[in-house]
Amino acid sequence: MSSHARRYELDWLRVLAILAVFLYHCSRFWDLYPWHVKDVVASPALHAVGGFLVQWGMPLFFVISGAAVFYALGTRPAWRFVRDRVLRLAVPLVFGMFILSPPQIYLERLTHGQFSGNLFQWLPRFFDGIYEAGGNFPLSGVHLWFLFLLLILTLLTLPLTVPGRTEKGSPLARLGRLARRPWTILLLWIPLALVDALFDPEIAIRVAGGWNIVSYLLFFMFGYMVYSNEEARDVPQRLFVPLLIAGACLTTLGYVLYYGLGVRPEYGTLAWAGVQVLRGARAWFWILAILGIAERYLNRTNLFLSYANTAVLPFYILHQPVILAVGYFVVKWNTTIGVKYLVITASSFAVVMLVYELLVRRIRPVRYVFGIGQQKKPRPA
Repeated sequence: MSSHARRYELDWLRVLAILAVFLYHCSRFWDLYPWHVKDVVASPALHAVGGFLVQWGMPLFFVISGAAVFYALGTRPAWRFVRDRVLRLAVPLVFGMFILSPPQIYLERLTHGQFSGNLFQWLPRFFDGIYEAGGNFPLSGVHLWFLFLLLILTLLTLPLTVPGRTEKGSPLARLGRLARRPWTILLLWIPLALVDALFDPEIAIRVAGGWNIVSYLLFFMFGYMVYSNEEARDVPQRLFVPLLIAGACLTTLGYVLYYGLGVRPEYGTLAWAGVQVLRGARAWFWILAILGIAERYLNRTNLFLSYANTAVLPFYILHQPVILAVGYFVVKWNTTIGVKYLVITASSFAVVMLVYELLVRRIRPVRYVFGIGQQKKPRPA
């Protein structure tokens, strides 16, 4: 299949993955990790479900992004690709950094006892130090760190992704030919596991979705490599059943080691490194299984996908500030976690979609701010 062909399964995965991120962030009020706003009670069950999503959620986004770079560079010159990517990623990032980040950091400071007063009284402190180092100004845009990292990785890997003047293609595409056989594409888990074993995920969770930057670079490059070669892309489709079984077995083993036996960094360097190696393997197997299922069953489009695919980026940009604003009030209710979760989820989704449909989607300057550019007159939703 030509690199000019639209891969609708990637669009579906992008839409479904952002919904998973939305549901995960709605649960963050009750997991066992620090967050901007927390309830006074916690839910180990939600924590376990969130931990499962963290295994493959954000890595899947980087794999999809790497594949998207391959197809985008196949339809436009490199200079135009860079221009489009900067506009699509940097403009929303700057907007989120200065407009959407202050309310989120204010709520964090307020609920953590680090400030008392209203938002306008706190705003003069917004530039006090770097948020990622304990201050207030977020260089990565708080929840928009994905756009920040994706822009950096896209520009850094340009020498590897831009097709050459010969028919051999880009360096990464040539490397992707090595992954066209099942055993070679499966063994890509090894560099992931080795890199992940060198980093403590407890540190990475705070600002990088549970993984480190080098791992995201590998996922990004692997996505490009797999989708640059038709034979490599066919492997997950043929093997998605055994890949699902392998992912489920490794996940179960990981939970037994972490929750059952209590293997932690303080348990011992060798034991903890083993847990990390399993983590890299199961993430890659889950992602390959998901790619295989998507290619088998989701490589088709309809009106819903056309609408949702355009809405993905604005939805991602808006969702966390809305969740925090709604959750700040709802977590104080004297009711069960289940009721609170349903109220936060339904209310936040409704608010985000109303803002997108009535404001973002229909006003051209606002469309550019949210990274979706110009479009013909929008159809009815």
